[in-house]
Amino acid sequence: MLSGMTVLVLVTSLISLLAVAVWRYGADSRDGRDWQRAADPAVAGRAPYRRAHTPAADLMAVGRSIRRLVAAIVEFQRAQTDLWERYQAAQRPWETERLHWARTRRGWVLRGRVAPAGPADRTPTR
Repeated sequence: MLSGMTVLVLVTSLISLLAVAVWRYGADSRDGRDWQRAADPAVAGRAPYRRAHTPAADLMAVGRSIRRLVAAIVEFQRAQTDLWERYQAAQRPWETERLHWARTRRGWVLRGRVAPAGPADRTPTR
């Protein structure tokens, strides 16, 4: 069962949400265009009244904002990963001087300056 404080917070939140919705989507009574009929000769020549804010338009705007936010987070993650890999490579320069293939966002690239040693150049470990 919900505690008294939880119910109070939920009811207060619901009332606040309803107040904001009425303020945002409520009837505009300043000019009376929301109650005039199209048969009225004064209104017949004008375009139909369109509300400035609709729930569908606001949901589309929120969706666009969320998509932009997700794209920014993905780009940040890619940049962070790239910077971390560069930092790790800078800490081990002996590994990056050898000629090797590295994956980038554009595909595979050849990096390094020194050709790897061939099988004849390797020293046995046993």
